[in-house]
Amino acid sequence: MGRMRAARVVVLSTDLSLLKRLESSRPGLEVAPHPLTSSGFLDAFDLVLWHLPPRVDERIAASHPCLALGPIDAAVMFDALEAGAIGYLGEETPAAEIDAAIAKALDGGSVLAPELLGPLLRLVVETRRRQRRRTEALTTLTGREKQVLDLLAIGVSRQAAADRLYVSKNTIRTHLQNIMAKLDVHSQLELLALVASDGSRKSRNDIG
Repeated sequence: MGRMRAARVVVLSTDLSLLKRLESSRPGLEVAPHPLTSSGFLDAFDLVLWHLPPRVDERIAASHPCLALGPIDAAVMFDALEAGAIGYLGEETPAAEIDAAIAKALDGGSVLAPELLGPLLRLVVETRRRQRRRTEALTTLTGREKQVLDLLAIGVSRQAAADRLYVSKNTIRTHLQNIMAKLDVHSQLELLALVASDGSRKSRNDIG
């Protein structure tokens, strides 16, 4: 029986001090070129150590197991996991602990920075609570506000929405301000992201 191939691990980072620490603990660790021009380079590796801002690339995480390294920040950890990372450790974690986390990840396990588990749980609970409040708030919109929101959600401009509903552009702006206040969002971009996540808005063909 032939010898099993040793697992190959690559790190995506521009932090020279981190790279030096990791290489001293795990000989054979490879460093990806930066910027990474093609995710195909990663196909030869069994695990990717991700240490590049601003967050883990969802496309890479979908096809390559990624263990993220970053600041001790629950929100950053949440973003990394949401993007598809299989684990997250603080970037100042001792190299020996990172090496142990790599071994666990290669074995199919997930590793999370223990000092962030409490804050992460609170963040998840608060995020779910906020999403639930906003989803419930959608039911409090008036009929006209729902019409305005549906039009904006499918990409209709404020002026076009005004023309379609036979009102002024200022009236559309007032409705939009009221909608944002009810849903506790602070920009039209945030509002449209919320509507997209709700998944229950009408399509362009459904709106008269």
